[in-house]
Amino acid sequence: MKPQRFPIRACAAVLIPFLPYYGIGQGIRFHPSPGLIHTGDTTICAGKHVKLSATPLQDYYWSPINDLDSPASANPTATPSVTTTYYFTARFIGANLIVNGDFSNGNTGFTSRYDYEPVNRSEGQYFVGANPHRWNQSLAPCGDHTSGSGNMMMVNGSPDAGTSVWTQKVDVQPNTDFIFCSWIQSFTSSNVAVLQFFINGTPLGNAVTAGAACTWQQLQRTWHSDGSTVAIISLVNQNTLLWGNDFALDDISFIPITVLRDSVTIAVDSNPIVRAGKAHDIDCYHPTTGLNASGASTYTWYPAEGLSDTDAANPTVSIGNTTTYTVKGVNGDGCYGLDTVTVNVGVAGKDLFVLPNAFTPNGDGHNDYFGIQRWGKVEVEEFSIYSRAGVRVFTTHDPGKSWDGSFNGHPQPEGNYIYVIRTKTFCGPVTRTGNLTLIR
Repeated sequence: MKPQRFPIRACAAVLIPFLPYYGIGQGIRFHPSPGLIHTGDTTICAGKHVKLSATPLQDYYWSPINDLDSPASANPTATPSVTTTYYFTARFIGANLIVNGDFSNGNTGFTSRYDYEPVNRSEGQYFVGANPHRWNQSLAPCGDHTSGSGNMMMVNGSPDAGTSVWTQKVDVQPNTDFIFCSWIQSFTSSNVAVLQFFINGTPLGNAVTAGAACTWQQLQRTWHSDGSTVAIISLVNQNTLLWGNDFALDDISFIPITVLRDSVTIAVDSNPIVRAGKAHDIDCYHPTTGLNASGASTYTWYPAEGLSDTDAANPTVSIGNTTTYTVKGVNGDGCYGLDTVTVNVGVAGKDLFVLPNAFTPNGDGHNDYFGIQRWGKVEVEEFSIYSRAGVRVFTTHDPGKSWDGSFNGHPQPEGNYIYVIRTKTFCGPVTRTGNLTLIR
């Protein structure tokens, strides 16, 4: 008995690469299969990528493949430039349901309306063997399809149209797709055989004409079982001419195929166009300035030096040196854009200082001290704080010191206080007085 080599020789359709067009032109149906892809629909930012993940079944492909780094993998990385729906299609190929489809077991497993004869003497006869020339000396010594030296079904065709040359009954699953394949070759180049597939008495497609002598040609059809549980498969000779019409069959197969499909949509969001601006530069007359950002949902500024709030769209800036700020703006999908703005500080501007108008010395680490936020290059002649009764509760010549809200070690009560500042700057002498509120 020659070795069974299905599916390598039985049906070429199961060998072709599983391409995106397969199953459409071949008549195989797609079965939607949610869960085949593990990655959920998601949104990524332009220029970013996402890992796709699917169950690596018997045979599969992704489509489209242009933006995938490894489309042959079940887990490629996708870098789409626009919103894209990716399809994962998997193919299950079942076992050949045909018994003795390569005729290695001889004249078994099938029936024929022709007569079985070891020596051919007339039309309407067949034989299972390896050498057609020995069966009928007028025939060419063509080899079988499987190995070139094994058995095949050799036929001297009858002129009676519609006669079943080969028939086999198999059990099938309902609502399943099948590929039916057979290989045929002529023993003569004149009046070649004309064969047609039938299942349960219904023809599958048009009849097929065999090719040149000793040249194997594949015949292939697809069939959907619908509600059937049995398939009676027949190869019928439709050639009605008496002369010629001699041929061989080999490697007959009937294979269940299931094609599953799932999809995932990767939406691509554009990165926001972030714009950064400023109210003005800092100088002797403008000790602070405001920054502004637009184009996104949230913002982060850096460096943090001199900013009232690094996460505000419109922070206040108080600095002593020209500084370039970068703002990162993020939209609702996490996509971001960057922009920069430079705040220039003039020489005169470096000598200015900024004070708050209230503080809360409660020990929580926030706004616990009252002091000058930015001195710049100044000479401090006096920095004093007086109670409403005129008592000086704090004084210093050190610009790095600030008041903690106490006097002689005793916390002072809530209320209004008066500060006095006298300095010498490049802008000239600066004297400033004002009210301060202590809040407990």
